[in-house]
Amino acid sequence: MAALTLGVTARAADGDEFTVDNFRYTVLSEADHEVSIVGYETKPDGDLAIPSFVSNNSSRYFVTEIGDDAFSFCSSLTSVTIPNSVTKIGKNAFPFCSNLTSVTIPNSVTEIGKNAFTSCSSLTSVTIPNSVTKIGDFAFTSCSSLTPVSIPNSVTEIGEFAFYGCSSLTSVTIPNSVTKIGDDAFGDCSSLEVILVEEGNTEYTSEDGVLFNKGITTLVQCPGAKKSSYAIPNSVTEIGHNAFSNCSSLTSVSIPNSVTEIGYGAFSYCSSLTSVTIPNSVTVIGYSAFMNCSSLKTIFALSLTPPACISATFVGVPETAVVYIPKGSLKAYFVADGWSHFTDFREMGALDIALSESTISIEEGETATLTVTVTKDDEVTVESETWSTSNPEVATVTDGVITAVGEGAATITYTIIDGYGLPHTESCDVTVTEQSGIEDIEAGDSDAPAEYYTLNGIRVANPENGLYIKRQGGKVTKVLVK
Repeated sequence: MAALTLGVTARAADGDEFTVDNFRYTVLSEADHEVSIVGYETKPDGDLAIPSFVSNNSSRYFVTEIGDDAFSFCSSLTSVTIPNSVTKIGKNAFPFCSNLTSVTIPNSVTEIGKNAFTSCSSLTSVTIPNSVTKIGDFAFTSCSSLTPVSIPNSVTEIGEFAFYGCSSLTSVTIPNSVTKIGDDAFGDCSSLEVILVEEGNTEYTSEDGVLFNKGITTLVQCPGAKKSSYAIPNSVTEIGHNAFSNCSSLTSVSIPNSVTEIGYGAFSYCSSLTSVTIPNSVTVIGYSAFMNCSSLKTIFALSLTPPACISATFVGVPETAVVYIPKGSLKAYFVADGWSHFTDFREMGALDIALSESTISIEEGETATLTVTVTKDDEVTVESETWSTSNPEVATVTDGVITAVGEGAATITYTIIDGYGLPHTESCDVTVTEQSGIEDIEAGDSDAPAEYYTLNGIRVANPENGLYIKRQGGKVTKVLVK
């Protein structure tokens, strides 16, 4: 019996650790024979090939996970091959492996964990397999050599700061499977020119390479590699967190009156931004929204009530920047949190515009006239007045006279630029319908029988759709029968 007992080796329990060939492993499931590789005895260097299975005493295990912090700060690693047995790359698996140039991720992996490859500054390419459903927070942050990344159609979530600081990325395509993109996922990508969204995505869209949530109500990320100016669409109600962060070429931005909230860090480190107008619709400006906008010299805050913010909102903006505010709001701005950062407030007079009509419907070839009423304080000057149309193929405008050109819809806009350089606009929606083709019938015998003739002079008893000559009571007209 003693001899038999000596021949029996106790099986490991879940959570037990053991070391084989320099690597440390933790048993994930003894029943399923699965382990996680969690570290090493001597720091590995060069090319690392993680084994697909490992033996300990009389038991064999599949390596199914690269554990948390397994190879962090292995600065001498140059490449990593991950076997098909692995399904998860844990958080902090390879951060700060500064000489790592390539990683082979197999189709078995479904999740790339938080900080998995953070600051792998030599990593030039990575293939994310179509088995991956989640790219974790900070997964590839500061991988500054990483060039085009293909995000497969299996991915449903891209974590916060997932590709932040990937300064060599020039373009990104979001597949239609993605339903969640974390804050600043593509922030500080200084070479990024365009973000595209595949057709069919139900949550996100892109216009002019700028990333929005579906419906274009939140501006998520603006690639700032080349944009010196940008007009935010009128549908946007929120400028997302860090949306324009580090857009160092941006000198001007137009914020529409639809925006109610500017997220934290939204324009941080926009070092070339010289002036900004905050419309009266904005009620909240987030933490560090304009941090280190060192060239910002002029701010137009158009709300009588200062938008809520804190001291860090404008940190790094010159205290001497001129802040133009509505008449009567000086005390409110002077003492308000965040706004008390500034020392030079200047009150502006009021200017309002009203158009005689907000909607007009006319036929092709017709004209209609809009009149303008401008109400302003005496000290407000008008630098310019312009009329414009959104669609000259539908309607044109000259000094308020609208000419219907073709069937469709157009918006006629009247704009005043005041002495501060601020635009004031009012618009009228114009609908142009097809010309009826029926000429006015002058007074005649309306009770007399009508006779219809084709344009070739052939009499028609029951005219169908088309253009005819109508004779009735001694009066001849041209009519269009529909």
